[in-house]
Amino acid sequence: MRLTLPSATSARTKVLIQSILHPHPQLSTKTYISGCRPVLPLKFKSHNYRCFSATAAQRLAIAPRCEAPSSIQSSPQFATLKSQGWLVSTPESNPVRQDYDAILVLGGGLTPTGDLPPWVIRRLDGAHYIYSQQPKPIPILLLGAGTPHKRPVLDPAGFVLHESTAYARYLLEEHAIPAAHLLKETSSYDTVGNAYFALTMHALPAGWRKVSVITSAFHMLRTRAIFESCFEIAAGDKLGDKAAFQVDFHPVSDEGLFTQEVITARIKKERAAAVTWQGNVASIPIETVADLHTWLFATHLCYSVSRQDEFGVKDDIDPTLAATY
Repeated sequence: MRLTLPSATSARTKVLIQSILHPHPQLSTKTYISGCRPVLPLKFKSHNYRCFSATAAQRLAIAPRCEAPSSIQSSPQFATLKSQGWLVSTPESNPVRQDYDAILVLGGGLTPTGDLPPWVIRRLDGAHYIYSQQPKPIPILLLGAGTPHKRPVLDPAGFVLHESTAYARYLLEEHAIPAAHLLKETSSYDTVGNAYFALTMHALPAGWRKVSVITSAFHMLRTRAIFESCFEIAAGDKLGDKAAFQVDFHPVSDEGLFTQEVITARIKKERAAAVTWQGNVASIPIETVADLHTWLFATHLCYSVSRQDEFGVKDDIDPTLAATY
């Protein structure tokens, strides 16, 4: 098979494509181009659980990425932020420890072509920075299947491209993090789902106790409210100590990504959502993991069978906020 790549394709990408193609003679001979990166529809047999492993993501696609505007890239502040993984200090943030059991990165969407939005790239760069500060390798858990606010992105073979799969691809290629150190979660469609599935599918079974949670600064207020509640509920219910989990929060900068109007609108929405969440926890009440499970799967738009016909039918999101999903 002769493979023609765009002239802008990096040397690392070319080497990676060759390493993928040569060991797998059953690959499709057709190549698709999406955005600025090639996406390969692969046909191969594997004994690995390809739907859940980052190793499989390595074979599925080369995820495109977005760049910040050149005017921002050339500023000294941009260079400083980038070198520190975009991490910023806010009222919701904690110092970076060197004894985490895992790093959790919240989903932040994909573009219609499967590219990574710039705020997602910053979250992933932040994860790499914290990963690099640890004395030994720890898992990075990539959260998210998609969002109810947009149609799913399909890969060239017609399968859903989960957010976490595209995020794994970025860390594999751009930061050379081994696939064995990456985990995916492909069930959640919102922040509550991010917390619930991170907790029940990974943190509890894996025995994690100290975790770093990374998201954008505009998203951190609600994230902290939800993750603190969920992990405290699980700690008290399953571990007998509400303080059993050490959950640190590390926001990444929104600098240069949106207009002030958009940032203000998104923060207002996040604040209202955090208040609603805290009200639900107190009034239902949600005191155990079983309570959380019942509430999530009985009432939540993204997870309840009784509401599945509503999913994607009506989206009352403010048009000003659409750019942040």
